[in-house]
Amino acid sequence: MKKSQAKIDEFAFILLAGLLFIIILTVAWSSLPKPFLEISPEFLSLVVVRGGKAEATLFLNGSANNVTLRAKGDITNWVKFSKNNFPLTRELELKVSFIIPLSVRIGTYSGSIEIEFDGEKKAIPVTLDVVEREAFSYTTFRFGDFSVSYFSRKEKIASKTDFEVSRSYFSNYPSTLVAIVDKFENIKLGRISLVIGETNSEGNLAISFNGKNIFNEKAREGKMEFLVEKEEIKSSNTIKLEAGLPGWKFWMSTVYRIKELSFEVEYEGINFKESTFSLKQYEIENYKWGKITFQLKNRTGTGNLIIKLNDEEIYNGIPNIPFGGYFDIFLDNAKLNRTNKLIFSTQKDSTYELANTILVLAYSAY
Repeated sequence: MKKSQAKIDEFAFILLAGLLFIIILTVAWSSLPKPFLEISPEFLSLVVVRGGKAEATLFLNGSANNVTLRAKGDITNWVKFSKNNFPLTRELELKVSFIIPLSVRIGTYSGSIEIEFDGEKKAIPVTLDVVEREAFSYTTFRFGDFSVSYFSRKEKIASKTDFEVSRSYFSNYPSTLVAIVDKFENIKLGRISLVIGETNSEGNLAISFNGKNIFNEKAREGKMEFLVEKEEIKSSNTIKLEAGLPGWKFWMSTVYRIKELSFEVEYEGINFKESTFSLKQYEIENYKWGKITFQLKNRTGTGNLIIKLNDEEIYNGIPNIPFGGYFDIFLDNAKLNRTNKLIFSTQKDSTYELANTILVLAYSAY
């Protein structure tokens, strides 16, 4: 009996030790730092002379056991990294070189730098503008990610239902509706809607808006609408309904039973992107060409994208590219000033989401 009990105690001790070991491993494993990686900038856009070389710097910060970089797309064979396949424990500056063969055609090339670390992946979009071997200087303006849209919406401000207005030679029972408006930006117009359920039409129905008469005639059952100019809309607005006298029938009352009276405001406008940039006088005098490049992230509606430079339209159309693709707009004869204004907008019921938007200007260096 004692030997059997000893074996049971020994087995229990081993089982307990095994469970303790598993718990220790689990705690140790869960306490290990998880890999993370922050990269800036989020995209690269460079102008490179054909047969030449350009460099950019990526700033990496985080913790990872192994970081691997690869170039993809049009730029696959043109990229060299100052460092690759390395552990990351602190901030690091990494040089990226773009070496362009002489045989490459002039134009815009796109691709990405894929960064893989401990099973995770991130990608940095890259665009390269390959230009002729001429003495040019270049200035790049970055406008980032944004969206432009044209919106139209209606908002019911106030309403009341199931009431009556009446009038006789001995009594008068008008009715009023107060509408409070707190959003005035992009107001297009106001609209009064009235649904008459029953009436004897013995006299007129008078309707006024902020004391101004907008209707004073006999009315029938049904719906009526009246438009209000935006200039007439105030922060507090009063709509008054009043019945008229029943004419020679002095013993009667004019009665209008109202199913609903409401006031709504219609808003319409453009959410646009406006940016300014400055140039030096010699840059204006020696300007040769320019180009706007952006990535089309999304588009809704059928309206055109409109771009104006210094109030002059330089593009009005629909970029014929798939979502995620890059689109170029060349500026051969742009009118430039010391201070310049670039505006992106769109047409009715349309939205454009753009990313990695840049403007490149080239100047003669002679």
